[in-house]
Amino acid sequence: MKSIKLMAGYERSPLWLTGTAGEGNLSFYELPISEPLAADLWEWSDNFEDTRDHEDPTRSGFPTLEAGRRFAEMGEELAKRLATELGDEYVVSYFDYTTMQARVI
Repeated sequence: MKSIKLMAGYERSPLWLTGTAGEGNLSFYELPISEPLAADLWEWSDNFEDTRDHEDPTRSGFPTLEAGRRFAEMGEELAKRLATELGDEYVVSYFDYTTMQARVI
């Protein structure tokens, strides 16, 4: 069984292969997922990228706590969709930036 973690990061795909199958960043196109889900994952990832302050990285982040909460909720929803589409061959976890913890979906 393969393990995948959904975790946003700057200049990276938010999909990470974890566990005994290896570790590393994955492209959306390496997985058997639908185009609509891939598009939504890209949009979610782009929203995170938009929080980056290139001039002063220490100021990176969401403008409000509410914006961060909405981002986290969307990430959890995307992780659930990802788990559904990938099926039983994969274990999907989600890293929630509001709690700074990963959990299996």
